[in-house]
Amino acid sequence: MNNPINHKVLELASNLDDAYYIRNVNEIKRLIKQGIDLETSIDSISKVRLLYSIGTAYGNLFNLQNNCQYNSDNEYIVKQIYYFRKAISISRKEVETAENKIYIYPVLCSLYTNYGNILDACGRKQLAIEMYNQAIRINPSFTMASGNLAIALDHYRYYINEDGHFHFVKEIRRLLKYTLSTTDPNRVLFAEECFAKLYDKYLEYDIGNECTCGDLIYNPSSKEYYNWCWNNVLFLNPLNDLQVEKINRYDDNLQISKLSGGSNEHMQKIFSMFNQLKQEYTYARFLCYESLDISVVHWADENVNLVDCLDYTQYSVRIEGLKTAFKTLYSLLDKVAMLINEYYELGIAARNVNFHSIWKKNSKLLSYIDMNIGLLAIFWITKDFDKGDDSLTANPESKKLKNIRNYLEHRFTNVTLDFFEENNNNNGEQFYIAECELRAYTLELLHLVREVIFSLKNAIEISEYKKGEKSGNTQSIIPTVLKEVNTEDKL
Repeated sequence: MNNPINHKVLELASNLDDAYYIRNVNEIKRLIKQGIDLETSIDSISKVRLLYSIGTAYGNLFNLQNNCQYNSDNEYIVKQIYYFRKAISISRKEVETAENKIYIYPVLCSLYTNYGNILDACGRKQLAIEMYNQAIRINPSFTMASGNLAIALDHYRYYINEDGHFHFVKEIRRLLKYTLSTTDPNRVLFAEECFAKLYDKYLEYDIGNECTCGDLIYNPSSKEYYNWCWNNVLFLNPLNDLQVEKINRYDDNLQISKLSGGSNEHMQKIFSMFNQLKQEYTYARFLCYESLDISVVHWADENVNLVDCLDYTQYSVRIEGLKTAFKTLYSLLDKVAMLINEYYELGIAARNVNFHSIWKKNSKLLSYIDMNIGLLAIFWITKDFDKGDDSLTANPESKKLKNIRNYLEHRFTNVTLDFFEENNNNNGEQFYIAECELRAYTLELLHLVREVIFSLKNAIEISEYKKGEKSGNTQSIIPTVLKEVNTEDKL
């Protein structure tokens, strides 16, 4: 079979590589414009390759700058992420055939791996880990993905509590051993040297001991829920990101472990806010899970008389739960901003605090992100959401997400059967969306909010450590009045 990717796309990709090799910035920009103009006239498989090339070209423009830093709102990085994500979105909708896999799979492996690399550089370790895993699922022998995954996990494990290190060390060593022992023509010499150096470091660790996580008691009736959360990587637990089958640690153990200085009242406020973030996230997660159950009509829907408008809209508490999950998750972003405003004493009036306002140009928060990977990650996560102006976003679906949220909160949203075409009936008062699409967006929000909560915890603990460095005391001070809430009290 001939290569199904459009020959103009392949030629453009080659020309972009040549232009980068000779460091011709103007030629790269010209070719990018040519590629964007080409997008509307080609098939889906060719679009994936084209968008990957355009994203890579924007990354090359970033690399050719004199001052390559990820702690600023660099349009080249935003556009690189945007085009990588757009390519991934199209690839997921593309129906693969046995014939075209040989041509599209190598592209996808490079796409996911390079997308993971840029996410990792932006501090977004969790999403980077998932992208590396996506490449490995396509081709387990693509060692640039497995090796970079090991490096990302090596960075990640320094931000987790001691109990989880055993599993991280074990998995990192396994990945590196596999990477170095597998023949892969895609692996470059520089990368191999990095992998080998890291492997030598991990050979020094003793992994003969048993897991120190301890055994937890689980409610047998919640087994399906726990499995769903684990398989979708939705627990607030870093071990969930490893996706190692033998762990199955079904809990949300993420917690701020270090707070020092200030009054007890201030520290209690921070803990209380963080508690609320976790609780609302787990509630939204549960509502999303409950909305999967279509086995029986819920008793709360009995004797509720409604008119059939023949528009395929679904009416049930199950659907309302899915809507509530989406709204709750979206609103949590502004609550994270509220906690950041409080902890870092930004001085923004409560009525003006939102996920974007904390990053205004004169905010002192921007001066912290250079040395705080947690804040850096949150800064780049904001690029996934529309600000309501003409500024760049890194997410092709950002406007759609905001539109759904606005209709859910302020107008009417009709969730329809999956086969219904939403554009047929949309108007200023009502928005139609298929259930499968709303669920997909809600799952995406679950992952994004989970990532934000992890990054927030990391940001605070890094800031606490730096406070200790300045004062000469890196020991954490936790008020003794704070203690863990007993499960029995959660009535």
